[in-house]
Amino acid sequence: MQDQGTVRVSLDEISLGATCRFDISDELGILLLGNGRPLTATVRDQILERGVSFLEVHPDDAKSLRGEMPKGGAPPVVSKKSVVDKSVKSRVVDRASEAYSPKLAAMMRSKVSSAINFVSVVGSQIDWASICELKSLRKIPTTLMALAEEDSALAIVTSGEAQSPDPLADRCVRMSVLAIGTAIELGMTENEVVQAGTSGLVHDFGLYRFPAKFRDPSSVMNADEVWQYRRHPTVTVDLMANMTVISDETRLIAHQVHERADGTGYPRGIRGTIIHPIAKLLSVVDAFLSLTGPGPGRLSFSQHDAMVFLLRQCGRGVFDSTVMRAFLNQLTLYPISSRVELDDGSIATVVRRHDSSYATPVIQTVGADAPPFPISDTERTIVNTVVQEGKEIRMTNEMMNAMVQADSSSLF
Repeated sequence: MQDQGTVRVSLDEISLGATCRFDISDELGILLLGNGRPLTATVRDQILERGVSFLEVHPDDAKSLRGEMPKGGAPPVVSKKSVVDKSVKSRVVDRASEAYSPKLAAMMRSKVSSAINFVSVVGSQIDWASICELKSLRKIPTTLMALAEEDSALAIVTSGEAQSPDPLADRCVRMSVLAIGTAIELGMTENEVVQAGTSGLVHDFGLYRFPAKFRDPSSVMNADEVWQYRRHPTVTVDLMANMTVISDETRLIAHQVHERADGTGYPRGIRGTIIHPIAKLLSVVDAFLSLTGPGPGRLSFSQHDAMVFLLRQCGRGVFDSTVMRAFLNQLTLYPISSRVELDDGSIATVVRRHDSSYATPVIQTVGADAPPFPISDTERTIVNTVVQEGKEIRMTNEMMNAMVQADSSSLF
């Protein structure tokens, strides 16, 4: 019911970026938009997620929200930050033609290892972590974003090299790094990039409340254990309910990471526009990490084969195509740090992407002193991917088809 003294404004009418002088709450008194906060696409989607399609607003705010000029007044105030391009992508250093830097790599390994160790410490005491520790945890994505700006490819490589006794902490940090890189590739603002990194970092924290078996990706689970495992997004949200430094938006995203665009995900089986854009991003990253890490009764799949499988799933509507394209552009069809065989029989390591094509990365021949070079600048072609014996296996077409026929969401 509309209150006296308020004006009803449809969310479809709202001009993105507009701000209000007064708080906006729903009929239960729950805050939807604080005064002075720009109404971004993300905020709008959050409001829609709650089933709200109209806002009851103060008359002074109605015209501002609709993008109209108030009578006798100045144009509505729009946050400069919401309309000026604040894309982090413009700050990324282009190092495509540079040789590998051991000094820079050592610095990045140190920061990634520190992040992993800190996540592990917080995870080990997840129900009684201090406010100070949680505030420090929240700073990690900003640090990782700075690494991506300095050398995005090297940040990806070093996050994959780091290992600790806590596989979940390893995965959380790698998830954050890849989420940040994908968000940057999508042209997101700094706040959105940090949000992607933060949500990726904490989205599996609920697993720290489970027995150790549930944090070991190679564990074989029975049907009851799979059911329990698929509860972990809800456990994560419950866990973070008392963490005041974790935003409502982060909790919403964390709850939706395992959802799928076609409705085949969990825990709620929601689909399409109901899923938060950053959750759609994280679902691709999470699936890639699940495939390229050890799984129940199997070794890791090769990164190239995992990418091919995800592209097939994207074609079936499982993943968002815009996100998938950005993820592919970031890692290339032959993902960074993977090895390939060239048509002359030589073996090379993929060290960077090449802007001209995701299928022709920058490579460095194994055992050669020559600097990295874009394969498109030569007459050589990639004829095969090379797996690390004892660590990786190829994903055959039969395996891919079997995974499609099965409930593949349980793998992620």
